[in-house]
Amino acid sequence: MERLRMFAVEYSKGESEKDDKSKQIILKEFDTTYLPDWTVCGIDISDDIILGGERTAYDEFPWVVAIVYKNKQNEKTDIKCGGSLINNRFVLTSASCSTYEWQPIEVRLGEWNVTSDPDCSYCDPVQVVKIEKIIVHANYSSLNKNNDIALLRLEKDVEFT
Repeated sequence: MERLRMFAVEYSKGESEKDDKSKQIILKEFDTTYLPDWTVCGIDISDDIILGGERTAYDEFPWVVAIVYKNKQNEKTDIKCGGSLINNRFVLTSASCSTYEWQPIEVRLGEWNVTSDPDCSYCDPVQVVKIEKIIVHANYSSLNKNNDIALLRLEKDVEFT
């Protein structure tokens, strides 16, 4: 069993070098058996965003949302990205999905078949909720995709069904 002994993380509260009050955080030993291989984890191995893909069952991934975008030039709308509902008010997505020439305007919850609503005879109708605010990671880089994470704050609480 591989063990990770310690990581030291130093940070500064923004003081000058003269009165730097750096602190050190030491993480205790923890088991890394089930973590991905750190030598390849996070390395982009493809130009494709989605590789392969499989058909899912209705309601198999209820936390997945479709993000609807509006073209800033011609008002056309389209689904461009997805995200994960992390509570009744926030969606986690990538920052690269939040900085298009297309503006994210709403999320569709319970979407399984984009050609119909409801998706089937026994399915609940899709919930459409407007996006109130987009919060992109402060250190996101569109050049190398570092810190490619964002939160979408929804205009209202989601009704869980």
